[in-house]
Amino acid sequence: MNHLKMDGLIKHLPLLKQVHQEIIELDRSFEQIASSFADDTGTVLLLSGSNLDCSQYHILAVKP
Repeated sequence: MNHLKMDGLIKHLPLLKQVHQEIIELDRSFEQIASSFADDTGTVLLLSGSNLDCSQYHILAVKP
């Protein structure tokens, strides 16, 4: 994708209004908890794939 096409794509993305972050203790696996949101439109799950310090976090985005 060239630079001009990327600029056009970015212009169509919605503005990010808020980010909520917290550390929580879970009684189930992260994947099990995330699966309860799987049917909700817009749910995004990013699972870490490495032990590198920059990729040791799972991210769950729900209820956009």
